[in-house]
Amino acid sequence: MKHVRHLLVVIAGAVLLLLSIRAGVASWVWASMPPHGRQQFSHFLWLETAADLVVWVAAGGAVAWLVQRAARRERDRKRLAHLAEIALLSGGLAHEIRNHLNALGTYLSLLRKSAAQENGELLERVKKLEQAATALDELMNDFLTLTRPASDKLERVDLAKLAAEVTEFLSLDLEQSSVEVHLETDRGVPPVVGDRGKLRRVILNLLVNARQAMPQGGKIAVRLRSNDSKVAMDIEDSGCGIPPEEQPRIFEAFFSTKSEGTGLGLAVVKRTLEDLGGSISFESQVGRGTTFHLTLPVAD
Repeated sequence: MKHVRHLLVVIAGAVLLLLSIRAGVASWVWASMPPHGRQQFSHFLWLETAADLVVWVAAGGAVAWLVQRAARRERDRKRLAHLAEIALLSGGLAHEIRNHLNALGTYLSLLRKSAAQENGELLERVKKLEQAATALDELMNDFLTLTRPASDKLERVDLAKLAAEVTEFLSLDLEQSSVEVHLETDRGVPPVVGDRGKLRRVILNLLVNARQAMPQGGKIAVRLRSNDSKVAMDIEDSGCGIPPEEQPRIFEAFFSTKSEGTGLGLAVVKRTLEDLGGSISFESQVGRGTTFHLTLPVAD
């Protein structure tokens, strides 16, 4: 902004100097001209003045636009610096909390061994405490994924095989929930480049969300296809759908439609895919279901 102000001062000074010089030259020419030529000269001066006004108005508009753009950039720079500072502090805080949770888990494990030999009721309470500690640790993992730079272990990943593994892992839970999963894969779908562990968590998160959207049971379809540079995966459920007023916010951190949700699941999914050069979008109708569309670059 300081450079822009200095530039404006220089331009204004140059304009005033030019106007003063031109006024002086015009006065000298007017005085030295014969009377019959002064009328034509006055017409010329009026036309030149009008042209100058158009030029200066256009120049002023351009300068005003430059000033506004510089001000916006300065505001954006300050906002980004503030967000970066908040992310750094919150990431450090989450890391420290996670360290204490790990210590808590260790002590609870020792307490569970003692309780198993003495009191069955105490053992159940310790198990509930362990579940709460595990849930908090998972929350910290999600939070750290959003706040710290990506550290992906890139490798070639067969998405069809990975989706089958995740489906098998959830098979008992899906069966108890009366949910059927159908995996459809086009022939010759190439592997993608990505972090296998993170991609597994992406698929797991979306399948769990789909199951939770169908409390009375239903169907999930997982489809894979490819083109020259991308592999696309669609995960479609026949659940309750997402209300239109909630759809713009579903990828926001800490926004959840579930009372027990943390609101970080889909935010982490989106961050993971974008870090790997992929993308995610969705379409949903209330009472008809939701389909998430994922893309990832083909492994080269």
